[in-house]
Amino acid sequence: MSDFMFSPGLLSASEDISGKPRDTLYNGSVDSQQWPTCYVYAERGCTGERKPLDDMDIDNDYLKRIGFNDRISSISVAAGRRLTVFTEPNFQGKSQVLDPDPRGLSWRNYDLSVDFNDTISSIRIEKVAQPR
Repeated sequence: MSDFMFSPGLLSASEDISGKPRDTLYNGSVDSQQWPTCYVYAERGCTGERKPLDDMDIDNDYLKRIGFNDRISSISVAAGRRLTVFTEPNFQGKSQVLDPDPRGLSWRNYDLSVDFNDTISSIRIEKVAQPR
């Protein structure tokens, strides 16, 4: 068992990809489940309804299923991940790249610009090297 402990409030329990709650902390240590690679939010400032996304390409059908097609206003990106958001299904239309924190901190928050606010229909998630 790891001695690594999270600071209270730094990370919280989240939902799995289906939206069902999952416990990711047990007695202060992380279990084998992976943390989401990003959260999408319905409001600016990473507030309002949120959904976790894991490492995969997210297309229009999935965003519709979770109720977030053309509803994303802000995004939190985990360290080591780069997101490209698209205004059209199938990774088409205008795109914007959301890079992780350049200092390698755990999360970087983005408010989407006017051109992308409530217009995202697909998302590509990539792993990237973290700074040392």
